[in-house]
Amino acid sequence: MLLRVNGLKTYFYTSVGVVKAVDGLDFDIRRGETVGLVGESGSGKSVTALSILRLVPDPPGRIVAGQAFFEGTDLLKLTEEQMREIRGGRIAMSFQDPMTYLNPVMKVGDQIAEAIMLHQKLVKKSDAMEKAIEAMTTVHIPSPSARAKDYPHQLSGGMRQRVLLAIAVACRPKLLIADEPTTALDLIIQNQILGMLEEMQRGLELSLLLITHDLGIVAAVSQRVAIMYAGELMEFGSTKTIFTRPLHPYTKGLLESLPTVEKKEAILRSIEGTIPDLISPPSGCRFHPRCNYAMTICREELPPTEVAENDHVVHCHRWDELDAQ
Repeated sequence: MLLRVNGLKTYFYTSVGVVKAVDGLDFDIRRGETVGLVGESGSGKSVTALSILRLVPDPPGRIVAGQAFFEGTDLLKLTEEQMREIRGGRIAMSFQDPMTYLNPVMKVGDQIAEAIMLHQKLVKKSDAMEKAIEAMTTVHIPSPSARAKDYPHQLSGGMRQRVLLAIAVACRPKLLIADEPTTALDLIIQNQILGMLEEMQRGLELSLLLITHDLGIVAAVSQRVAIMYAGELMEFGSTKTIFTRPLHPYTKGLLESLPTVEKKEAILRSIEGTIPDLISPPSGCRFHPRCNYAMTICREELPPTEVAENDHVVHCHRWDELDAQ
């Protein structure tokens, strides 16, 4: 197992209360596999990634409990200096808004080279630039030597996303966390980015944590899927199992909201309501205010961790009844 997260809790302490952004999360990633982390906006997906990398801003954020074992080492117990050796080198992250994370007054080639010099301890800028161009080639940036001299604003959205990925993979990490890598891109560029991620995964032998709210993307590239809602894990299992035999009402609702060629309904189904206030989340199962199957026990007691079969995990009081329907 490359990464195992146990009981992760990340809270934000604000003037109006404590936001329980991630509250007792458990999942794992095997070597060489892609795990999709899925949920509505506000589910805690990005906070989970930032927690693993120890990038949660403090204040107001704080990791209050849990473990994150990477190759047997608990990242949450390391010093900041030790984390710097891992962050960007052995674990890399590609963020969802390139213009926020790229330096607008620095050429993209220099930004990639800077990361390489930091993590590979290279002294010569020329050596780092050579590796930067190699990384740009890996992510299929055309004419990489010329594009290395461009500033971020001179590139398209798709090219800027590729630059972020080049920075992330330049040091050959074991784990790549891709946070919404296809957001705001058209379908053609989305498919190119996804194809490139799969190619990099095979070529670099890396594991991938793909954060997205798009189940179509997950179905295309992930081997396993973790479904998050309001800071908690609802369901976790193989992609095939999740799509063909969803056990949690939230997962069922997400899948029913997707358009497919088999559906004849003119209007797609939707999940009524919104993500709850995480300062004062609902008691029991956090999904129960929006769940059509909720009973008294759902409102009063936290669902246990149930293993349906193999590695298919679900947190629901009534999953076996729903599965039998």
